[in-house]
Amino acid sequence: MKKGVLIPLILVGGAGAFMYLRNKKRAGESLKFEPVDIGIDSKRTRQSFFTKLFYTVKLNLINTEAANVNVRNIQLNASVNGKPLGSLTSKDSFVVPKRGNQIVALDASISTIGAGSIILNYIKNKTPLKVTIQGAIDTDLGRVNVNYTQDINLGISGPEKLKGVYTASQCTDVNDCNIALSEITRIARSKGWNEHLRRRAASISKKRTKLQANV
Repeated sequence: MKKGVLIPLILVGGAGAFMYLRNKKRAGESLKFEPVDIGIDSKRTRQSFFTKLFYTVKLNLINTEAANVNVRNIQLNASVNGKPLGSLTSKDSFVVPKRGNQIVALDASISTIGAGSIILNYIKNKTPLKVTIQGAIDTDLGRVNVNYTQDINLGISGPEKLKGVYTASQCTDVNDCNIALSEITRIARSKGWNEHLRRRAASISKKRTKLQANV
């Protein structure tokens, strides 16, 4: 190849590389996020018999520039009323495409003995609750800071109150067990069966079987 032809090719290639790097830098700097949802995982929470609250934070990452952005790490912290609810972390790398978006879901859980009891009380009282999310999204070209507050999507009702209904330990004879099971069935027919009701009914049924065997 002639030297006179080689020089323009080098210049074109250099200009192309420069434009790519510039677009890449702009994409990394202008990466935006939009809160999508903060929701309780009702199935897993019920399966834990409300000893833990499982929740998910969803973010929509938006890239308006002409180059992909490689996300390397996401580290967020959730809190309510200044009390921490735990960390949400993703160390899996992924790409936010040029002029595109990527929705990310981060899962976490917290014991209802600690700060999680605050949310559980809000669930029981059906009171709106705001959660603050803070942290950072690390990309191949820099860091995007995250700081916002959003209503939590409860999507769950608290454990059914069984006030006045005997527990298995309180049932002293078969008749007590029958009365308790009848009341639990009445509540279930009115509001539907849930894990809390099933657990109470199972323990009383077991106690009744034991009492019947001793008659």
